[in-house]
Amino acid sequence: MSTKINVRSPYYLSYSEPPEPLPTFDCGYANPVNFSIDESGAISLPSLDYGAIQSYTSTASDFSNGTFDEVSSDTLRTVKLTIIAPEGFDNQGDGIICEVTATQPLKPVDCPTVVSASGSIPSQALNTGGQSVTIDYSSYFTGTTSDFTDYIINSNGSYLDVSLNTTDEEVTITSKVTAGVFSIQIERIDNTTGCNAKQTISTTLTSLATFNCTTANLLGGAIAADGTLTTPSSIGTVTATKETSGGASVTSIAANNTGSDISVTLYYDVLVPSGYSNSGSTIECNVTYTQKSNIVTPTFTCSDVDLDDQAILVDGNVTAGVAKYYGPNGREYLTIQSFTPTTFPQVSEITRRDVTYTVEVPSGFTNTGSTIDCVESIKQPAADIPVAGPCDNKTETWYVGANTGDNYTTFDKKNIAATKFLAKAEDVQAPNGAWEGKTLCVNGSVAQIPNGNHTYIRKTAGSLYLQQVTQFEYVLVFGSANAIKAVYLKDWNTKQLRRL
Repeated sequence: MSTKINVRSPYYLSYSEPPEPLPTFDCGYANPVNFSIDESGAISLPSLDYGAIQSYTSTASDFSNGTFDEVSSDTLRTVKLTIIAPEGFDNQGDGIICEVTATQPLKPVDCPTVVSASGSIPSQALNTGGQSVTIDYSSYFTGTTSDFTDYIINSNGSYLDVSLNTTDEEVTITSKVTAGVFSIQIERIDNTTGCNAKQTISTTLTSLATFNCTTANLLGGAIAADGTLTTPSSIGTVTATKETSGGASVTSIAANNTGSDISVTLYYDVLVPSGYSNSGSTIECNVTYTQKSNIVTPTFTCSDVDLDDQAILVDGNVTAGVAKYYGPNGREYLTIQSFTPTTFPQVSEITRRDVTYTVEVPSGFTNTGSTIDCVESIKQPAADIPVAGPCDNKTETWYVGANTGDNYTTFDKKNIAATKFLAKAEDVQAPNGAWEGKTLCVNGSVAQIPNGNHTYIRKTAGSLYLQQVTQFEYVLVFGSANAIKAVYLKDWNTKQLRRL
């Protein structure tokens, strides 16, 4: 049922509740941070706000097996990540390419005497489906160090599970379900000097399955308006790009000068990796892309809209105001088709609110005839209402940890047993993104947790049994004013840390 609101007599605004549009996942949403490369060339992949890294590569001549060679001077490195769009975006399941850079430092000249690699750890071979192998790596490092720490760098966690026994200097590799050749690195760091060295272990996972285009999982390819091609990533190796099935290899195609988007299908030769029944052969897979027009017509966006006279009244009701566009013919009034929310609860102090206005696109644009949603931030004036205390509505009992002091991004030890201290929250459901900006309460007062600290949280108290069998944990990271800045799910099944 539509509703009429008297906006400015004799004008009326007809509106209905619009569907909430899904955003398109891009590198801004992924937000890769904390990417680094150490002196030995070992890569520490970045953490993401959203999405999952399927693979990574570099065009550097010394990049192989997921790592770089040592360098003779500080060297800027660029790595291309293929990131899978998660649920909640309109391109869910697609792969996007995001570049990250870091400087690989020169290894000090005296470091090789402190710690260095000795020989090479032999390559391993496993069947898919959970087969394991344990490797004694104690003889593959040399040097004067006696005070050191060993680390595993596993950038192929989607394909291999790895555990490290530093007491016996053994590493155990366990296969997952995808065949192929995947590598891990063992890094030894001298605790006194910081000198380090790495060893790479290459593991071939073999399956009786036949490699096909579904297994190849071509992601991240694209065709630009001028015909420039971006080769997709694949579980196999893409050896040729063709415009027709069985045709000649091409490095670009014709520009799209039609004035509108067109659909183009490309065919890829994919070399089947080791571990499949058809290993070493080449299969052909095709992907259909949308090629934008080289003749550019502008798209109308919210930056073209001037919203005026929008307001929120003391009682919380929202007014529509007007929308204007300053084009070639001067000022033009636009039609506001709807807005949401239409009302807010009363507040006891001035509060900024976001209101979404759905505006009709004028003529002369690629999206003419459609609508766009523009968000306006509006101050809501204060009303004379009682102010609730910060802990008045927090009635749900949770258990949190205290002084964990660990690195929550690693998967060395579950912290469920440490969550024994009572806290109160108003949320009944498991922690999620809605917890951001909220606080916890202890004994009727806001829990004082400093900026940058984190804690673990559960609905029931921890125990040794729960510590052994629980397959996930929730992590709360705090910002300023004791407010929750981010909520993460720590999944011990997949060894993945995902921001909620």
